[in-house]
Parts: sequence; C-alpha cells; structure tokens
Amino acid sequence: ADLGPGGTSVSLFHGTAEGVKNVLNSPPEFPSEVVGFRFGATEQEARIACERNGGEFVTTAVLRAAGVQTIAPAVGCNHPQVELPFDVRNAYAMFCDDRICEVGLVLGGSLEAALAAMSGKYGAPRSFTEPDDCKPVAARHLWAWGAIGVVTGTVKLSDNCGPAVYYDNALGYQLRDQERVRRKQNF
Repeated sequence: ADLGPGGTSVSLFHGTAEGVKNVLNSPPEFPSEVVGFRFGATEQEARIACERNGGEFVTTAVLRAAGVQTIAPAVGCNHPQVELPFDVRNAYAMFCDDRICEVGLVLGGSLEAALAAMSGKYGAPRSFTEPDDCKPVAARHLWAWGAIGVVTGTVKLSDNCGPAVYYDNALGYQLRDQERVRRKQNF
C-alpha cells in the first residue's frame, strides 16, 4: 500500500514468509530532504537552504547561460558544506510545477565509495548499465520506493559524466520517465 509522500512501500504479500522478509528488509523511508533541499520546497526556500549550508546559490538563468541543460527549471548550490559519507562538490534542485521534485549531487569521490555508503543505508540496489551522454556504457545503481505500479521515490547512483546521485520524488520520477520515452521516440 502507498503510505503517501515519503512513505515506505509495504509488501503486498502480507501474511506470507516472502511478505515478512520484504518488510524486514525494506530500506528506510525515502528522504524528505537532501543536503537541505526539501522536496516540495520553492526556489526561495532552496536559496535559503543552500546559503545556510555555506554554498553559492546559482539560478536557472545562470545555469542555462553556462550551458547546463536540464529537462525542467533547476537551481544549483556550489560547494555546499554538508556532512555525508561521500564528498559532494555541487548540488542542484530541479522543479516540477515550481516545487523541488529532484535533487542531484555531483560527487567528488569515487563511485565505489558512494555505492558502499548508500548500500549500507538503503540496502542492495538494482544495478545495470546503459549508454549515456559521456560514456557508451555507464553504471547505474537504483533504489526505489513505492507499491506495484506506483513509484513514490527513487535514488539513482550513476557514473555517467562522473559520479552523481539523483533523488527523485514521485513527480521527479514521472518527469524523468517522460524524458526517457521522448528520447526513445526521437531516436
């Protein structure tokens, strides 16, 4: 059953051995915020969070002028001073209907170190490879929350153009899914 925004998935095998195993091994709830960026927050709230963490706030216009391409309006936070088990160089927040729906982190360390830290927190990911912008074959590690047919959140660790982590709430996931479909149709 879907427990709402930020909720953890509940096994549909209730009362079975598999259901008990799924509940006992379920990851912690999908995060409500990442590096101070709260899902559902406005651009002004993102600015405050970035500056509170000692980062340099970067607007959508500045990102686009610098050649950064995003599928929705986004803001950046350069060099946030946050304590995570891996090095974060920069962060960004992407908006769906003027509210944060995705938080991305550009990592300074290795993909392997981030994978170990995230696996310790969220459990084993679904790992796969696919072609992407900077590499013909990029590693991906995915954690997902939701119920059958309903995704309430995802965390994707990628080594496309360097190690990065993408946190998407349900709206961010839908936006990314629409972009994947659009890219396949234009191929």
